[in-house]
Amino acid sequence: MFRIKICGVRAAEDVRAAEAAGADCIGLNFYPPSVRYLQPEAAALLVEATPTLKSAGVFVNEPVDRVREIAETVKLDWVQLHGDETLQTGRDLIAAGLSVIRAVRLPTTELTAATIDAIVLPWAEIGARILLDADGGPQFGGSGQRLDWDGIGRWAAQASLNDWILAGGLNPVNVGDAIVRSRAAAVDVASGTESAPGQKDPAKIAAFVDNAKAVWA
Repeated sequence: MFRIKICGVRAAEDVRAAEAAGADCIGLNFYPPSVRYLQPEAAALLVEATPTLKSAGVFVNEPVDRVREIAETVKLDWVQLHGDETLQTGRDLIAAGLSVIRAVRLPTTELTAATIDAIVLPWAEIGARILLDADGGPQFGGSGQRLDWDGIGRWAAQASLNDWILAGGLNPVNVGDAIVRSRAAAVDVASGTESAPGQKDPAKIAAFVDNAKAVWA
């Protein structure tokens, strides 16, 4: 299990910044339309160079065989499904021995426990780890939109899950407040640690990690 994932890393200096800051996982984007997209061969070099960090690959509506192929090439610890994948896709990947994170896209309006459970529980029941993200419409991930942290916190207080991940609009300034209000067990950030789309900022990465860890200390 990881607690802080820096997603959308694209270069060796990004990975070094995440490692130096004290993050424990990097996210590698395999969705070609994204500004954070990486070729699998380039991603494999980043993973090989930083064995102390866990790695998760972000996929959007890729066939199971393609996800398996990339996971093997890159030596990913997790595959993160961020599109419209079905439960059967999740089952097939888990049956193939892969650890699955399901990015669940929630509305940015007020959330109830029933709303969250209806989307989350079917995936949790097949063994996927859950990541709560904001629904960016046609955009998959990295939208910078934030969720109803208080609503999530009310859900988390009575939920049986305790290893879920919060994403959506997080940055160094708000991550501490987000963790407190949502009761998040882990956090995931992409655009909130960038100086421009796809360009990581080492200072923002360091501040994000410091501020998250301060809450959990």
